[in-house]
Amino acid sequence: MNRSIEVVLFDVGGVLVENPKFKIFWGDSDSKSLREQFGERRISTRTFVKRGARLLGITQKEFLQRYKKAYWSGSINPRVAKIYDTIQVRKGLYSDTNPIHMRYLKSKCSALFSKADVSIISKRKSKVRSYKEIIRMLNVQPNSILFIDDNLRYVRLARRSGMVGILFRSSRQLSFALKKARLIS
Repeated sequence: MNRSIEVVLFDVGGVLVENPKFKIFWGDSDSKSLREQFGERRISTRTFVKRGARLLGITQKEFLQRYKKAYWSGSINPRVAKIYDTIQVRKGLYSDTNPIHMRYLKSKCSALFSKADVSIISKRKSKVRSYKEIIRMLNVQPNSILFIDDNLRYVRLARRSGMVGILFRSSRQLSFALKKARLIS
């Protein structure tokens, strides 16, 4: 990584906010297709809640309550938040948070949003074209954007679009990488 990084984008869930408990919520149910359809906005929130409740054998009201709680049971990772605060270039958030979690995310992470130079929320990360749109929006060269995520698939997609990507494993590993790149002291 070189010093030409102009923008650092952080994933929220799993990086700035410690991992939600979604695996516990879904248990052994075959929810992958349903989650992908909703995540890619191919089905409405209403349809997602209806099908999810049916899949888990609970009421829609119970599904919605438990879903919200499970996905945002994590707290802000103080070590990563400190790193975020010390970034010496433009910084921002890139999260593919769905509409159910949007209000909670903005309330839980209001300090992070207020410190962000850019916030890209509810934009899917599963396609290279999403990253290319972000590059156009930021109006910088792709290799001057550093994207940090805890999901290797998304880091690889960012790299395929020309961005620099870091797979987040720990605050210590992230701090080391950003110091090496001279983005924090």
